[in-house]
Amino acid sequence: MRNRKEVLLKVIAIDPGGTTGITIAEVETIQVSVRPYQERLTPADFHNFLVLHIATTSWVIIEDFEFRKAARQGLDLTPAHLIGVAMAVVPEAKLRKQRASVGKSHFKEDSKIKDLKLWIPGKPHAMDSLRHLLQWFQFGHGYQYNVGQRITLDPLRPN
Repeated sequence: MRNRKEVLLKVIAIDPGGTTGITIAEVETIQVSVRPYQERLTPADFHNFLVLHIATTSWVIIEDFEFRKAARQGLDLTPAHLIGVAMAVVPEAKLRKQRASVGKSHFKEDSKIKDLKLWIPGKPHAMDSLRHLLQWFQFGHGYQYNVGQRITLDPLRPN
């Protein structure tokens, strides 16, 4: 009989944008496996991704969109569109919006992620979604699930 890991909860952290960073984490009793990646997603693609995952996901953490006083030439509203999709698909009780400044506060320096052996070079949006996840898990609402598990990169993560 195969050994199956016991996943206590699944969490998805999202850094929405033209290139969207996504980290899928499976929290187990002894470790947290993370799969950070990034890709360009249309709102329809993002919708399909959320629909595919929402039934098995306990929490979705998404970086909130912050409009800074005045519109400017070339303003990219993709993050706002993707947040709208998330708000339409993810039940309110499962969705946590996190300001960029909060999500990236403690883990702002790349060295902190490198020290955890979670760094993936050339994937800045994936690393930003990972920052949001780590912040939530270490200092936010997710702290209640943090019992000192080791955080590891999932060997089956996409490149």
